[in-house]
This record gives sequence, C-alpha cells and structure tokens, in this order.
Amino acid sequence: MRPKLSQTQTRILAERIANHLSTGPLIAVDVREREPTIVRSAIVPAIASHLKSLDIEGLTLEGEGLSLARPTVYLGSTFYPDVAILDLGVRAIAIEIKKLDGANRQSKLAMALGQATIYKLTGYAESIVFLTEDGHNILPLDLGHALNLHGDSTHLPLVVYRPVVGRKFVVARGPVLAKS
Repeated sequence: MRPKLSQTQTRILAERIANHLSTGPLIAVDVREREPTIVRSAIVPAIASHLKSLDIEGLTLEGEGLSLARPTVYLGSTFYPDVAILDLGVRAIAIEIKKLDGANRQSKLAMALGQATIYKLTGYAESIVFLTEDGHNILPLDLGHALNLHGDSTHLPLVVYRPVVGRKFVVARGPVLAKS
C-alpha cells in the first residue's frame, strides 16, 4: 500500500482536478436543473473518470449521488461538501459547487468561497469551488482580476468557472483560477 499523499501532492491533485473541470468534457445539462442534479449528473462523473485515469490507488469519491461526504464542523455548525475526495480514507479535497442564478447570486458566490475556506480550515487539505450559471455573466476581465487576487495563495480555494450555453458547459472566455 502506498503512503498518504503529501500536502504538495494533494495540492497538485487538486489543481489537476480543477483544470479538468475547467476545460475537460462535462455531460450536457439543462441549466434549469437544480444544483444537486447538476452535481450528480455532470460533475461527479467528470471527477470520477478523471480520478480513474490518474490511476492513484486509494482515492475514493463521496458526495451528491454517492455516500454522503464527510462533514466538517465550524463554530458549532456542520458543513458537507458537495463532493469529497478521500486519500486512503482521510479527507483530502472538498469540492463546493454553486449554480449562480437569480437574486441570490452574490450570496451564493460568497457562500461557496466561505464554505470552501471552512473545509480547508477544518480538515480537508485542499478545496475547489466550481461555479456555473446560464450564460457568460462573469466577464473575462473579472476572471483575470480574481486570478490576480488569488495569486499563488495556498490558503484560498481553487476556483473553476464553467457557464452553460445551449445546454452545454463551455470553457469560460478568459483565465480561470485553476492553475497547473
């Protein structure tokens, strides 16, 4: 049996997964679907197939449509990531997925970043935020600005933005925060 991944190896794995979610193929969805359906039908299969292609023994997936992801507790509140990757049964990477729509768009964005940060503070080595919405509502200039704000920070989550256009996930115009 192999040893548990180091912090550096886990960060590299998180970056690879984020890059795959940023540019790799995702199953087409109806953007009117609720967030859990999008996670279960498009995101989980993409992560599962990518993990299988990496062929790293001992990585398992939990979350929407699977067994419940391992929670964390912060200030007496329990938080469950939408998807979690375990390394030899230990929490490694939490993935928080948010569909940005309607009047709560700003709150959902803040909630996703906050939850992903909480996961890193309370037991997950890394975290990823996956954002989607109907159309390209986040401008390339704004993506570039966010990339500059995140820089090479190791305490902030990686962020992936994949809008849905015509029932298909498209690659966002401009930079994304997932870096390899």
